[in-house]
Amino acid sequence: MVAIAIIGAGPRGISITERIAAYLKQAETHDPLTLHVIDAVEVGAGRVWDTSQTHTLCMNTLAGAVTLFTEPGATLNAPVLEGPTMYEWIQLLRGDGNSDSDGVSEPKHALFNAHLPAPLDQFAAEMRTTRPESNPSRALYGEYLRWVWEVARAQLLASVSIIEHHTQAVTMKKGPTTDLIELSDG
Repeated sequence: MVAIAIIGAGPRGISITERIAAYLKQAETHDPLTLHVIDAVEVGAGRVWDTSQTHTLCMNTLAGAVTLFTEPGATLNAPVLEGPTMYEWIQLLRGDGNSDSDGVSEPKHALFNAHLPAPLDQFAAEMRTTRPESNPSRALYGEYLRWVWEVARAQLLASVSIIEHHTQAVTMKKGPTTDLIELSDG
């Protein structure tokens, strides 16, 4: 069986998982694949975007400018998964992203509705005041990342299994037929 290890399950690990899903969906075969996702902290959010950190630490990117989804028209060799920017996600969470005039496209609405996030009551005050030009808290961005991680996982074929390793990768060695990754927990 083929296995791929993704070390670090923050934004890059999420993007890699989503692109693997897109490539596999267009492939002619559906051979079994195991994804080993290795992150010692919160899968999706990671250390930098830890959802439990103080809400006073903010991103240096605007809510309307950040997304982890591929954009329509992007030069890719696999289908694009159109999803909401962080601001559009917040609009949808607030319930004010549900009209034709809100700027949130139908595919983004449909993706959100297919993967409803858990309530984020601890961010209610922040989300109420967030605008496209706001700098959201790092913790709230971590929640967005965790949601995108769940969306990316859901895009994988049934022939793909994911094993999350909540530990650190410490070394990588060349084995006889494959690379071997040693984890801090053995």
